[in-house]
Amino acid sequence: MSVLAFTRRNADQINATLPVAGATGSIGFFFLMLYHLYVEQRGTFFAVILIAAAIFLVELLYFERRLIEEEIPYITPGVEKSAD
Repeated sequence: MSVLAFTRRNADQINATLPVAGATGSIGFFFLMLYHLYVEQRGTFFAVILIAAAIFLVELLYFERRLIEEEIPYITPGVEKSAD
């Protein structure tokens, strides 16, 4: 949410300091937590990495790309030029 607020700071007149601090703090905490797990609890660290990799792999394999591609109407080259 902080990154979204930062990218829309000009459109919505949002002060950019707070969203940047929130995004930086979140990213910093994420890496600090992974470092702590690696140093203090290696078994948990490897379990987290293994579970995250398994979820990512399942998402890649499960994604029904062929069905989605069949449902998307194809754009011919002439359509893009006529829209301008």
